This record gives sequence, structure tokens and C-alpha cells, in this order.
Amino acid sequence: MKMKVQLVIEDESGGTTTTDLVDIERGAEGLIGLSLAEAKALNARVQRALIDAQAREAIARGAVCSECKEGLRRNGTHRTLYRTAFGRIELISPRFYTCRCQGTQRSSRSPLSAWLGSHISPELEYLEGQFAALLPYGVSARILNTVLPLDNATSITSWRRRIGRIGERLDREAHEALPVEPQLNEFGLPKRHPLQAIGIDGAYVKATDAPSRQEGWFEVIVGKSLPREGIGNAFAFVHRARAEADRADGAFSHRTRRPSDPTDHIPL
Repeated sequence: MKMKVQLVIEDESGGTTTTDLVDIERGAEGLIGLSLAEAKALNARVQRALIDAQAREAIARGAVCSECKEGLRRNGTHRTLYRTAFGRIELISPRFYTCRCQGTQRSSRSPLSAWLGSHISPELEYLEGQFAALLPYGVSARILNTVLPLDNATSITSWRRRIGRIGERLDREAHEALPVEPQLNEFGLPKRHPLQAIGIDGAYVKATDAPSRQEGWFEVIVGKSLPREGIGNAFAFVHRARAEADRADGAFSHRTRRPSDPTDHIPL
């Protein structure tokens, strides 16, 4: 059995372009379905053909003045890269002079670079962020290269820089979401938070009568809050242990809690 996979793209004018993507041949005792190598090659070629078609339309739009609709004069070309989850795409990017109707100062711009934005697809940034939160960069890169046709679309150094920028953006958005106007006390001054400090820690403890080195370990998580005034609170629990209330000597009241309910918050 032979199978030919084609991609048919229809533009805005109704014209179609057909691209042969891959030829697959199977015998009676051959592989069932697609192999991983065939799937990666197919995705990479679909991505290449689709981005090429989109890039041609972006260049065609940018080659015309948005005001007077006259064609713009070209000012050379250069190569640019767009990194995706299905491969690194290299494109020819022309530059065009700005139209005289928009001013006397002569400058040029690349419509393709403006269209590509940060030159990395949101899907690849999403995968990098997800894997970086769970695994080391090197391990994540090997896993992604195994299942996706990345084709050097990412490197450890650039990956680390992008994750840093994502973290900075999330921090900035979190601060912007905070209320602008602080709550004021009776003297017209910002209210101080009643808590001075919160500490949380955890450790694994080994039972003295464990039957082996691999058995008898359990996790203990503890924490305490220090208020500006009054007595603070402390909590502790053992994972998957039954909750038992207790009170210890000293300035803190100790509570053991069962963490089975995700909505069960620690009272401060």
C-alpha cells in the first residue's frame, strides 16, 4: 500500500497551491500507522509549507503603503528565523522604504519581522515554560527533541533567558494586579499587616525501628506565623496521617492537620 500526503492551501483570491508532503509505503506485515520519524517529518513539512504561505501574504501586505496604497520600493533582503515547536523556520525577509506620503525622512522596515514579533511561537514558549518548571533544561530538551521535530529550534542558553523574561513578566503582572490605593488606618496612614513573618519548612524523618534503609521514612511539614502583637500559631502534619489536635508548651499552639482537602487552608 502506498499513500501520498498533500497540503492544499487556498489564498484570499481563491487560488490554490498544492504541496507534496510525504510518501508512505506499507507492506502486508509492515508497521501499523505512522512511525515517530514519519509523524515528526510530516509535522515539520506542514509547518514549513503553512508558514511560507503566511509569510508571502504578510510580505505582500507590507509591500503596499497603508495610506496611499502605492507599492513601496525595496531596500534589500535579509534572512530571519522563526522558532516553533515543529522546527526552526528560516525565511527571506525583504525590507521596504517608507512611502513619501508619510514624511520626508527616509527609513526602511521589514514587514516580515514585524509580523513574526518575538520570532518564537507561543506554543514553543509554553512548552519551554511547562518543562522548565518540572525538569532541568537538558533533560527537557532531550525529551522535546524525541517527540517533536525541533531541529535546533531551542538551545539551553536562549531557553534560560526566555524563562527569565517570562518570570519577570509574571512578577510584573502580579504587582500590577495589586490594589493601587492601600488601606488606611484612623490616622490616615497605610495599615500594617498583622503578621510580621511566616515560616514553612519540611523534612523526611527515619523511624528507628524500620525494617530496612528503604522503609520507615515519612515526611513532616511544619510552619509558624509571627504576629506583630499577641501569640503566634504553629502547625505541623505528617503526609497521609490522621489529624490529631495537640497543644504544646510555650508561646505557640501546635496543630496537626490532614492535607487531604486542597481547600483546607492553614489559619493564620
